[in-house]
Amino acid sequence: KANFYQLNFADQILPAPIHGGFKMDDYWVWCGSLIKGEDRQYHMFASRWPKSLPFFAGYIQASEVVRAVSSKAEGHYRFEEVVLQRRGPEFWDGVMTHCPTIHKWKDIFLLFYIGTGSDYGHIRIGLLTSKSVHGPWKRLDKPVLEPRPGKWDSSVVTNPAPCVMSDGRILLVYRSNTAEGL
Repeated sequence: KANFYQLNFADQILPAPIHGGFKMDDYWVWCGSLIKGEDRQYHMFASRWPKSLPFFAGYIQASEVVRAVSSKAEGHYRFEEVVLQRRGPEFWDGVMTHCPTIHKWKDIFLLFYIGTGSDYGHIRIGLLTSKSVHGPWKRLDKPVLEPRPGKWDSSVVTNPAPCVMSDGRILLVYRSNTAEGL
């Protein structure tokens, strides 16, 4: 029996299924995050925005978080619902919601995401909670993490990668840019 550390990772990757994954003809789909729900189905939370908008600039203007479902982890996933949609530029996450990552702690589903309001350049990290992968989701009025003036993360906080500990503490790794955009 081979030791885990002796295995060549590339040799362990299986071919992708022909009809797996999740796509929507009229949308760019990005940032998929999977979890097995209480219904024993696999749920993918992903970002989508219309293909009528350019790929990069479009997500900042119109991305929303959706949920898709499949009986197999590799898919094929079918669209179920919009989980986070535009709600107006006056909200911190009212113009764009993007980059979801789904986790579970005890009996609570935790859905982290990024969002912006009318101040497009100020991306923040938010959190939804629910007792069911189907919702209803509790959306917080404020982000859980904002840029910190005068610090290394003063421009944006984005790409949340939380590690939820068994005691409920969360180690959140995230990305930022310098004020110069680096």
